[in-house]
Amino acid sequence: MVAALSFSPSCVVAQPSMQTILTNGPISNRLNIVVLSEGYTNGQLAQFAVDATNAVSALLSHPPYQEYRNYFNAFAIKVASAESGSDHPNSGIYRNTYFSSTYDPDGDYIITIPSDSTGQGKVDALLQTFMPNCQLPILLVNDPTQGGSDGFDTAAIVSTGAVSGEMPQYPGILPHETGHMLANLGDEY
Repeated sequence: MVAALSFSPSCVVAQPSMQTILTNGPISNRLNIVVLSEGYTNGQLAQFAVDATNAVSALLSHPPYQEYRNYFNAFAIKVASAESGSDHPNSGIYRNTYFSSTYDPDGDYIITIPSDSTGQGKVDALLQTFMPNCQLPILLVNDPTQGGSDGFDTAAIVSTGAVSGEMPQYPGILPHETGHMLANLGDEY
């Protein structure tokens, strides 16, 4: 008896890949932004390409980035997660995502990933493979809940809800978190 396996196209998981969003010069002579997908299923990776482009445009529309826009290149690394979204422990929601992102259980605003091989190690490996000259990694989390963090000074983490502009009281989460990364700025509240 021989068993036959068949896979539908939706079962095939896309291999990680990189695409260019913005080119303003040679990689060796520009500040290189890399946006990585988190919480996007295989079927949502086309939307990630749009979201990553919108995130870069939103970032570069804020001062001081807009004044230096011509000194940036931007890229997107697409990697699929098994489930869409992110963990929300305070709501009892847990998702199987590539980088294991989670919202802070005490406030559901701060988003982090593990600092080990299940989170930051995967970011580092993808950057080393696709763009070792990355100066600004951004993890874009496919979740409508506003949130972000500086990823403990390793990657700016921001939700699509924080980038989309749907909630104007938080228009600067992405520039804020990248300020931690690029300029080593602290929080002054």
